[in-house]
Amino acid sequence: MRGPADSPTNSRASSGAGFPVGQPAQPDANDLAALHACCFETRAWSAAEFAALMDKPGILFMTSHAGDGMIFAQFGAGEADLLTVAVHPDSRRAGIAADLLDAFLKVCPQNGIQEIFLEVGAFNSAALALYAKAGFSEAGRRKDYYQHAGGRREDALILRCAI
Repeated sequence: MRGPADSPTNSRASSGAGFPVGQPAQPDANDLAALHACCFETRAWSAAEFAALMDKPGILFMTSHAGDGMIFAQFGAGEADLLTVAVHPDSRRAGIAADLLDAFLKVCPQNGIQEIFLEVGAFNSAALALYAKAGFSEAGRRKDYYQHAGGRREDALILRCAI
């Protein structure tokens, strides 16, 4: 069973309005890049990209207490684009992504967010189940959006959730 120590610890809206969910500490961009690289078959984001993202206005991010999960979103004009949700493969199926998503959904109204969009691989059944449980539904499809190792292509489903 997971306890309070496993809840998201870093939360920040880089618009200047912070809202801590635990200890608000800036995560290390190298750690985020390493986590991202082990979570996805598609191109991983670099440490420089994470560092730039964390300093960009309109970015909200949270990490799990243990640093084995993260969520990043960009927001403005009442909408948010969920850019990435990642949980280390060794830590999956323990509710970390659900905790991060729940914490994210709770802070959306504080930032004027009324609608959330995201893209997810059409064959990513675990993520699709997570998002469906959180109230997301399909709003569109991007054909052959993701390119995996070996050249395999996968459609991205565009999901939407009204807050």
